[in-house]
Amino acid sequence: MILKEILKSDENDINLDFNDLDLICSHLGFAFVNKKRGKPDDILKTLFPKNISSFKGALIYFKTHSEFPLLEIERVVGKVYELGSEESDIIFGNSTDDSLDKEEMEVVLILSGIEG
Repeated sequence: MILKEILKSDENDINLDFNDLDLICSHLGFAFVNKKRGKPDDILKTLFPKNISSFKGALIYFKTHSEFPLLEIERVVGKVYELGSEESDIIFGNSTDDSLDKEEMEVVLILSGIEG
């Protein structure tokens, strides 16, 4: 169900496709998938796994209201870059859903190539 959701696109989206997913999933090691919905500060507290030292790939999908501030998306993406390395492949996409609260976001995070 998550894949169907993140791989669909509308005209106002930053879409993700199977090539993006294939790149992220090509990294060897453990993988982590998480889906959260809420206000950005709450999501930042619970989205990421504890004790992660590095990863090789990250795919981040956001669903937001059309009036949701882009700076909040940037904060979450920035945290992913902070946890990754210069060699990490990081890809994100976004779609809008005006049924969501203007202050909430839905985020799907897939990390791959996590070393145990």
